[in-house]
This record gives sequence, structure tokens and C-alpha cells, in this order.
Amino acid sequence: MRILIIAQRFPVLSETFIIEQARALRDAGAEVSILGLTRGDDSLVRAIEFECPPFVSPRCGASRAAKMLAVARLAFRGLYNRRAHRACRVAVQAVRGGHWAAAVDIARVSSMNSTLQYDALVAHFGMVGVRAQYLRDAGLVSGALATVFHGHDVTIDKQVESYRRQYLRLFARGQLFLPVSQFFADRIQDWGCDPVKIHVGRMGVDIDKFPFSRRDSSSTTLNILLVGRMIEKKGTEYAIRAMAYVTSAAKLTIVGSGQLENSLRALAVELKVESRVCFLGAQPHKKVRALMHETDVFVLPSVTASDGDMEGVPVALMEAMASGVITISSRHSGIPELIDHGVSGFLVNERDSVGLAKVIDEIASGVYNLTEIAANARLKIEARFNSRIEAACLLDELTGICNGNHVFAQSDDGATRIKVHQSGELSRLSQTDT
Repeated sequence: MRILIIAQRFPVLSETFIIEQARALRDAGAEVSILGLTRGDDSLVRAIEFECPPFVSPRCGASRAAKMLAVARLAFRGLYNRRAHRACRVAVQAVRGGHWAAAVDIARVSSMNSTLQYDALVAHFGMVGVRAQYLRDAGLVSGALATVFHGHDVTIDKQVESYRRQYLRLFARGQLFLPVSQFFADRIQDWGCDPVKIHVGRMGVDIDKFPFSRRDSSSTTLNILLVGRMIEKKGTEYAIRAMAYVTSAAKLTIVGSGQLENSLRALAVELKVESRVCFLGAQPHKKVRALMHETDVFVLPSVTASDGDMEGVPVALMEAMASGVITISSRHSGIPELIDHGVSGFLVNERDSVGLAKVIDEIASGVYNLTEIAANARLKIEARFNSRIEAACLLDELTGICNGNHVFAQSDDGATRIKVHQSGELSRLSQTDT
């Protein structure tokens, strides 16, 4: 099966789960390519080019002028080219519907001069699913459409409100919807998505990359690690506040950067815990794995942000649990589906710094059988959050939708039709530096 993964930007340091899914699908037997609607972090391109499936992004600048020029070129081509005319017509529909970004996508992808024909498309985040459907309507990509819902795409109030009508359109025309948690599955079903089309799709981790090992520490200090962007929903503030209540010898290391970094550093000084809190900034994934082997406890006290933003099921927690590190998180979004309190980790209520400090002190004092809890956590990841198992399940779902060797395509009026897959007819994306 030929699968095209579609991302808003690619590659991006905070979305390594896309690369992991692509590898897992490839290992499961699929032919996988990745389309970034806009170019991601240039510094990551060379780092991943030998370990990632082929990926491409259209040639187009990111400035408003460049976007306008791309749309203007599409309009000009639409005067004499039938393919461009159809794309132009759908771009106009997108603009009328308030989705300028989708019109720009159409202009960019149409410049690639060939339809990207695949058996299935996997769009990451609901908004990208909406944009992928416009690309299908424009005849620029073909394939059964599966959309992964991760978090902010179903929780941020303004985004949900602005996309609600388009989500209903997507629910009607898309073939498969993959919320990362049952919590989100219930939400999109309440919004009108047919439950038959919903399958909870855990991102999971490659357990072979995270060998299980319990750290035998001779240190009298409990080493605590937090990894995440410095944004409100990660709850980093409450981990820092907890350190002011922790009575045992403990040190918190924070990996990540973001808009709240300066205020969080100031908070550590204000609470007089700066000697117990270390900020490392953003670090590559390899460095994070190394830090994981040096830590006793991984903490992520996630919260619902003021704009409604919520976590999905954080991959960082999965990685810690797979590695044998004790995890503490919060009763938030899909996290209780990952961590069973007192069995495979620990949960506290959102914004409960005192409760978080209490669990840290109890761990430090030896109240719990940490060896058993770590083993339970590893088993949970192996059974339910294993990227290889999840990829195989997704491949089965997509194969069933595509009915064997058939390809979903779009007719000129946007209706789904079936086209027989002829071996060798479908073009393949090649890796490019653009």
C-alpha cells in the first residue's frame, strides 16, 4: 500500500511522532512518503534525511507576497489549463469558506505539476485534514483520507469554533478519523462524526529504541526530568511550584523552550528554588534519551490552558514509561488512559503543586514498590502504546477502506469514486531539498 502522510510543516522538532509513524508504517510493509504543506526546520532536514521516508514540500516562499504570487500564478494557469482551472475553482471555494490557507496549499501543490496519487492519505491534525480534503477536491492528491486528531485541533476554543463547519464537511467526506485518545473520540462523535469511521489511533513509541532499565542510583538526590515546550498546557509552572513544597533532596531538570521560558525562570527565582531547578533549553531527541537514563522520575503536570488547549496523550510520557522511569502526570485529557494511578505511574489533579510535591516526597522516601510500577508501565507501553502494533492496525484499517488494491480518487464534482490501481501507474514522491 502506498501512503502519503500530510503535515502542516515538516520536519518540526516538536512533532517527531510523524517521523516515528512513517517509519513504523514502512516497517509494516507500506510504501510511505511525507508531504509538508510548508517547509519545516531546515536544521532538521539533514539530520533525518537518511532515516526518514521520502519527504517533500512545495517550492514557495512563506511571505505573504510569495503566497499571493503563487495564487496569482494558479489563476493565470487556470485560464488555459484544465487541471489548473479545477484547482483554481476549488481555491476560490476555500477562500469563500474563510480558508485562505487551503487556497495557498492548492496553489503550492499545483505547482508540482502532477497529481500525487496514493492508496491512502494520513493527515496529522484536524485542520490539515480539512486542507487535505480541499487538495482532493482540487484533484491534486488522491487516496482515502484518514485524519489524526492530536489535541489543540479539538480543544482550543477559537480553532474549534472557526473550523467547526469545515470539520462537519470533513466528517462527511473523509474515510477514517484517528483521535489519539478515547477522550477525543467521544468529543468528535459528539460533534457529529459517524462512530463507524472513528478508530482510536495511539501514536505509540518504538520500544526497541527505549530499552527498559531501572536506574540503580547511589545518589541521595532524586533526579526529576520534565520535557516539553514552555507553553501553558504543559504545566511546567506547577512542577516548579512543587519544588518549593518538596522536603526531600530533589532536583528538577527542565528541557524545552517557548514563550513562557523567561517567566518560568523568574518564577524559580521568586520561589527561591533556582538552585534546585535547571533549565537546559531545547535539546535534540538523542540528548533527551540520554537524560532519561540519568533520571529517577519523569514529571509532566499538564493542565487545560486558558484558551482551552489540552494535551492528547504525550509521547514523552510513553518514552519515559518504556524506559523504566517512574512517571507523574495529571488527570488531564487522555493521560489517564496511559497511566493507571499507583499501578503504572502516578496522577495528580491539574494545578495541584502540593499534591505533586507529596507524591515526589513519597517516592523519595520509599513508600512505593517502584520496581513493580516501572515493570507495569513497560508492559502497558508494549501492549497498548507500541508504534509497531499501532502501525500494523492502521495499515489493516486503511487496507480495509481501500478494498484491497483499489485507490480512492475524486471526481470533478468532488464525489468519491473508485479507481482500479494499475501497477506502475502511480507516481512516487522523491526526496528533495525544497
